[in-house]
Amino acid sequence: MEPTSSLTKLEFGTKSPQQLRVVFIELKGEATLRILDVDPPSLNWEREDVNGVAQAKTVTLSNSSSQAQRVFVSMKEPDGSPFSANVNGSSNSIDIPAQGSVPLTVLFRPDKAGEVTGEVQIKLQDASTPEVTLPVKGVGQFLTGRGGGCSATGMGSASLLAMLTLLGLHSRRRRRE
Repeated sequence: MEPTSSLTKLEFGTKSPQQLRVVFIELKGEATLRILDVDPPSLNWEREDVNGVAQAKTVTLSNSSSQAQRVFVSMKEPDGSPFSANVNGSSNSIDIPAQGSVPLTVLFRPDKAGEVTGEVQIKLQDASTPEVTLPVKGVGQFLTGRGGGCSATGMGSASLLAMLTLLGLHSRRRRRE
């Protein structure tokens, strides 16, 4: 992101009495393509338990402006989304200092199995469109734990156990004779 600079000089004078260039004003500014940035640019949760503990991931929101900026954070589709975003604990707005950064926490708590996508929107104060968006994706899964130890099943293991028992009985019988 390359900043662009501009310089403008204003000169004021009077016609009567004629005085040219009485007041000079010099305006200088820098513009950037984007004020806010987010790192990493997207988040992905591989597999999380359905209705389990919400899993948090953190990104860094950076302000490249020379002035502090108030930003508002929200989900693009907040109703029914397993994703939630917050800054400062539970608030949805924060002031980012000039040339500074703040952490942004995104939570994923799936309520059904399967892949889910969403988008965290980060807007500057009084803006109608997001300055930056953060794509989020996660997979919910059901865990079905069964078992509790070792077991032997199938015809092969039962046959082997029966054969060993008969062999043991046969060897005891031969010793007695």
